[in-house]
Amino acid sequence: MIVPDFLAIGVGFNGIAGFGGASSIEFRWVTRGPEASWKPMITVTQSIGIGYSVDATLNIESANYIGNVNNIRRRMMQTNTFSGDIPTIWGSAGIAAGGKIGVTGYATPNVGGSVIIGRELNLGVGLPAGPFPVNGVGGTSNTWILNDFY
Repeated sequence: MIVPDFLAIGVGFNGIAGFGGASSIEFRWVTRGPEASWKPMITVTQSIGIGYSVDATLNIESANYIGNVNNIRRRMMQTNTFSGDIPTIWGSAGIAAGGKIGVTGYATPNVGGSVIIGRELNLGVGLPAGPFPVNGVGGTSNTWILNDFY
């Protein structure tokens, strides 16, 4: 868990006020396993969630595969519910009062019972929930690989 298996940096937008959606685009790297490379993949993530978070952020992410490192594959970053994948489950909390700082945690189930556990630092701009600068959301997401430079 000390050395991340996946790294990413991207930008995203949350538009969740009660119920809503979020979208982000990322550069992702696989850092361990047989398909590790300095060459990134470009991914897009679409989410639905409940709670309150209206913001635009820079997202810095690391994740670990819980399983044998030799089983890590680049395609593990893609989850597509329409083709039978289980979506990523995530939760996020932060402080937004003009600026935004927050954290996101997620779990992505994979074939064979393994899972990818990830965490993100979210920095940007956001709207507070009325007089309270604290916000929190949770939901599910799918990620698609747009291009893999591997």
